[in-house]
Amino acid sequence: MQKHNTYDTSDQYLLEGCLYQFFSILSREITLADPSARESGNLYVEKAVEFIRNNYSNEILVSDIARYVCINRSYLYTLFQKYLHTSPQNYLSSCRITRALELLSYTDLSIETVAFSCGYRNAEVFTKAFRQKQGMTPSAYRKKFRLDTTPDSAHVP
Repeated sequence: MQKHNTYDTSDQYLLEGCLYQFFSILSREITLADPSARESGNLYVEKAVEFIRNNYSNEILVSDIARYVCINRSYLYTLFQKYLHTSPQNYLSSCRITRALELLSYTDLSIETVAFSCGYRNAEVFTKAFRQKQGMTPSAYRKKFRLDTTPDSAHVP
């Protein structure tokens, strides 16, 4: 890197490339130097869960999750079953519905906006998934929650 320390464009690109190679080597060494007691499959699940929690609001698929952790879909499914006792798709759906419950309970956002915020691009698909997990529609959940949490609801005729 010291040989290519001029302000020439090609040298700048070469230096950046060397820097990225250096980072790659460092990250590889950090991973190898971490003698954690966890099984490697659990590390994949942790990375997948982290990816889901950070990206549930986007249109992600199980194949995107598997690609992120660098394993195939069927192995990801096997690991999720082993460690979380659910499928990656169910876990993703649960994260989305959990966020929807929060938004429906504490905001006045429209059902369509809640659906979009939770990674659904269609309010009908969201409503169907919500009903399947919660046993009621999003609007019914919102009404029930608001009635149950209103302090004077017992005094309303």
